[in-house]
Amino acid sequence: MHKLRRKIATLLTVIRHCRNWLPVLLARYGLVRECHRVVHRNGIVMEPQGSLLTNWGQVFEPFLADVYGLSHCPPIDLFLDVGANIGSVSCLAAHCHPRARIVAFEPNEANFDLLHRNLDRNAPGRVELVPHPLAENERIVTFSDSGEGRSSSYLLQGDNPREMKTVSLNTFEWGSARHLFIKLDCEGAEGEIINWVCAHLSVMPPAISIACEYHPWCPIPYEQSAVALEQAGFHVSREIHFDESYIFATRGLSPNK
Repeated sequence: MHKLRRKIATLLTVIRHCRNWLPVLLARYGLVRECHRVVHRNGIVMEPQGSLLTNWGQVFEPFLADVYGLSHCPPIDLFLDVGANIGSVSCLAAHCHPRARIVAFEPNEANFDLLHRNLDRNAPGRVELVPHPLAENERIVTFSDSGEGRSSSYLLQGDNPREMKTVSLNTFEWGSARHLFIKLDCEGAEGEIINWVCAHLSVMPPAISIACEYHPWCPIPYEQSAVALEQAGFHVSREIHFDESYIFATRGLSPNK
């Protein structure tokens, strides 16, 4: 029954938010070979990476379902897209928050090339691109591509492991931003980035939103990060969306927002 409800919810979400929903669904279920565009009803056109049958998560949850809540959150001044993948979230953020400064972190080379194309198509000149993994501190990590657009320094699977230098937020220029939104989908690094945020609140914007897909291979347990955020003064919500675990946290925003 749970699987049936999820399939119905997926179907209705695609129809509600996707202009070309029929070819998208046919490609999702392998009834046609390819679908080269996913067109949101708001006008954003995303080029997926290969087959939607295997790369569905790159466009459905972050783009069509808007699991990070970009379409209904308060105005954002600064948006950090950590694990930008092919650009679904950055494109949506640029559309929903046209005045925001957007910085996208994506170390996977194949993802980065497609990210660049999707941003050129939908938000030219709007997004600063960083081709390195974001971490709590600068160091050298072993980074691997585990397939289906997923890459990680924690889940070491797949081909071509390589050493990469991480970047941190220690020298980041926050400018005059009042509301910072951090989206985390970084395949295990989310725990250490949350730790960094909790330790550096004094130098960050007064209002902070965090929306995070939390992966089971993250070395810092899900509950530990949630508690750390609560102890740092965040209002924290632990949620499940399409069978994936998320943490949503806000600090410095009025309760009605």
